Amino acid sequence: MKVNRAPNGLCYLHVWRAGTAFESSKGHLLREDWTNIRFALQPHLRAANVRTRDVRRGLPLPDNCFDAVYANHILEHLTPDEGQKFVTELHRVLKPGGICRLVTPDLERSCLEYLDQLREASAARSERNLHRYQLARLDLIDQMVRDVPGGMMLPILLTRRFDVEYVRFLWGDVFTRYYPDAPRRSLREKIASHSLKELFFIALRRLQLFWWGNDPRRTAEITKWMYDRLSLQLLLEKCKFVDAVVKDYASSDIPDWSRYDFDRSSEGDYPFEPSVYVEGRKQ
Repeated sequence: MKVNRAPNGLCYLHVWRAGTAFESSKGHLLREDWTNIRFALQPHLRAANVRTRDVRRGLPLPDNCFDAVYANHILEHLTPDEGQKFVTELHRVLKPGGICRLVTPDLERSCLEYLDQLREASAARSERNLHRYQLARLDLIDQMVRDVPGGMMLPILLTRRFDVEYVRFLWGDVFTRYYPDAPRRSLREKIASHSLKELFFIALRRLQLFWWGNDPRRTAEITKWMYDRLSLQLLLEKCKFVDAVVKDYASSDIPDWSRYDFDRSSEGDYPFEPSVYVEGRKQ
């Protein structure tokens, strides 16, 4: 697999399982400067400088070749054992002194928000409070137990009659395409926006979904484990990283991070997808 080099001469690896919102917002610089691996168990649209792979089978990369690694919403889709093996692989491909940034949904934040909304809704069962309580419960539980794509969350989003302010607080820009004022495209417009090659891969993906029964666990949609700031630090240390520290969406020890700023929304100074961010260094 070809290793890209950034303008500063360093080599960066990005591994992610994000939706189209992240790729359309951040994909330009990623494809130019970073080596990219997208975690998937089914066909995806091919993009320049993006390799699709089941990361549970290891990374097709040599030892000690990257100055930094950014693993974006991968770990929650792996079992704890698979997650440890994956982070060990990240350690292997990093150069000594290299930085590993792990980003996952924040279990601590989800639990605290659920308890806050439980108290609010219990004290006053207004339509607003009950709606936010329902969304907070979904945020904590739905992706761990769903048995159909989108789980119980998707039908609510499809109505486009939800609390946009609260959805943005919970999930950032991930679901902007469902906002009431988001433009809707007809089937003809959707087809016209793709090349024949892209349409082929869309059809191939649909066929495989049909063959697999559209199982979220087999397509790596479902959440298999959750992390907080402490458990991510402990995982990094177990995989031989040192100086494991908690960061926020705007800060990183990765050189020239301000050029990329992948965890900040392109629409304002808030997280693209509220998460927990922890970094460690290879000794």
